[in-house]
Amino acid sequence: MSIFEALLYFGLTMSLGAVTGLLINYKRRGKYMSERIEDHIKTEYIDLHVDFKLKKDIALDEEICKDCKGLGLHIYDARYGVTVNGKKLGNDWFPFNKQSISWCPSCYNGVRKRCKHCGELVPKQFVACQCSKALEERGKSPWQIEKKIWDKAEKITYKEALDKYDMLYVGNWDKYIMADELEEQIEYWLDDNAEPEDQEEIISDLLNLHIYGTNKDTIALDAEDIISDATSDLHDEAYERSKHVIEKLQNYLDVIKKEIEDTTSTYYQDVKIGVQLTLGDIKDISYIKSNE
Repeated sequence: MSIFEALLYFGLTMSLGAVTGLLINYKRRGKYMSERIEDHIKTEYIDLHVDFKLKKDIALDEEICKDCKGLGLHIYDARYGVTVNGKKLGNDWFPFNKQSISWCPSCYNGVRKRCKHCGELVPKQFVACQCSKALEERGKSPWQIEKKIWDKAEKITYKEALDKYDMLYVGNWDKYIMADELEEQIEYWLDDNAEPEDQEEIISDLLNLHIYGTNKDTIALDAEDIISDATSDLHDEAYERSKHVIEKLQNYLDVIKKEIEDTTSTYYQDVKIGVQLTLGDIKDISYIKSNE
């Protein structure tokens, strides 16, 4: 054997040995695993033999839940997947399941309530039906809630409201409206073309309006807060070395605020203050025809 052949044989032997060693180490580290499902997952079934009766003393507007058949329990899936060697086991992403039993999502204790007004089953998240008639029966319809809020409000006159507010909130309409726009609306409804009988109905509706005061919120630009935030992540003396520009910055911010304040002002209804619109106020706003 020549020196060249000896070196070639020695090199191939070393290479094969290295590859074999790598494969052994690869298997030992668990990187190379079987991709057969039965090598990783086993399926077991739990047999539940139920042979008893449950007693349900229920109200006349209640009935047995059809989803759980009155048991009050439900079987839930907990699906998951397994990946081996970068490939999924099975045909789906989550082919395996760990089922369990928990409370029925549709009822409490296997019983559901049916509304006597609309005939629908009451959802589990509600103790009573939310249909309009059911809400009205419990005093919780939108108009009943609105009336309670209105009755609790401190009443001021319409003229007092004009002096105090530039924006009002009408609860019946769920609408914010400028005071002068409200007067224009009333004038539009009670124009000269309206018949007296129509005006009486309109006036009755106007007198039942729930008008509230408002709170005004405007934009706030504070130079000290801006400098403090801007220097919070800088070195310890950054804020102290920047304080001398706060007054200058605030003067500039005040100019900016004045420029955008009107277009950014936001109003919130003040349900503590109610504006009482009277027949005299309506007469002052618009001409009212007489039936005579």
